[in-house]
Amino acid sequence: EWVMTKDKVYYEAEEKIKKALRSGVTELDLSRIATPRDEDKLDELPESISQLRRLIKLNLSYNELISLPESLSQLTQLQTLNLTENGEMSLPESLGQLTELKSLSLIYTGLKEVPKWLKRLRKLQELDLSDNNLQTLPTWLGELNQLEYLDISINQLTSLPEALSNLKHLRHLNIAKNKISTLPDSLVDLPNLEVLCLGVHNNGNSLSDLPPFFEKLTQL
Repeated sequence: EWVMTKDKVYYEAEEKIKKALRSGVTELDLSRIATPRDEDKLDELPESISQLRRLIKLNLSYNELISLPESLSQLTQLQTLNLTENGEMSLPESLGQLTELKSLSLIYTGLKEVPKWLKRLRKLQELDLSDNNLQTLPTWLGELNQLEYLDISINQLTSLPEALSNLKHLRHLNIAKNKISTLPDSLVDLPNLEVLCLGVHNNGNSLSDLPPFFEKLTQL
């Protein structure tokens, strides 16, 4: 029965993809948020998904995808990709070819480090890396200079790179529930920052006091 259920879920996904191909839609939702049972979730994607070349928005959240097909990189029009809550998954480097991406959610995907291919996604405006096992952030994160929203909460971070100050469009930064004790002074160079979630005390970070530059962040 377990195999039958798995096959059924896969078959349903295939049917949705076929339907999307016929109708030429630009959005596809294969999320299983409404199905709490593990056996009702996708653990692999049909290869046929790579034929949906017109897709702009793809939601694969709340499944149990162990990996993604390399061919997903052929969806070069994609602007939004949601992989939230898939547990530990292997992400192919070819995802770096999705250079039109503006929004990427990798919440709870078992990340131990920020994937290098992210560096190529220069149009990203929203990036959610929360609820993973990140211990450090690469300095090149500061090169994603279109970012407006960055969530790195619920990780194992002990510090932030100075290079974050290059994110001049950043409006929302969430660093709650980490192990950060000091903030880089360079954060004062974020002219558009409106929301800064620190999560001190019960929420993990042990910031003893707020740095003096905070007064200069006029948008907060």
